[in-house]
Amino acid sequence: FTGVRIGICAANAMAAAFGKPVAAASSLEGLLYGIDNACALLDCRNGNGYAMVKYEGFSPEPMAVVIDDLLSTLPDGILMAGDGAVMHRERILTALPNARFAEGNDIIADRIGLAAYDKFVRGETVIEALPLYLRPSQAERLAKERNK
Repeated sequence: FTGVRIGICAANAMAAAFGKPVAAASSLEGLLYGIDNACALLDCRNGNGYAMVKYEGFSPEPMAVVIDDLLSTLPDGILMAGDGAVMHRERILTALPNARFAEGNDIIADRIGLAAYDKFVRGETVIEALPLYLRPSQAERLAKERNK
């Protein structure tokens, strides 16, 4: 969480210093860059994950998911990408026997940059980028539990 905040603050500072807009893209968007009919899945333990689906009938928005619930909504044969696809391969194949798996499952900065550049070209820019947290950090969850 802290690293994300630092990176976003640095990007915002450079954009402000040069009077330029910011085009932001997520890790999930980077995983799906240039790929259609696919699901990016990042593992966040305990059967949960972060996902984005680029497939007809799905809204391509990042979401926090229970992996089994997500799999029950996906079409068989979909291409799976991300560390969650690697870690939960057997679970995925049980639910979706014809699922396919991307070869490159690492989050690569250049693909995130290309996804952001495409947004920039389309005019999808912001004055200030903000971090997208799909769920509270572990520290926030523990603090909330202590304060009950």
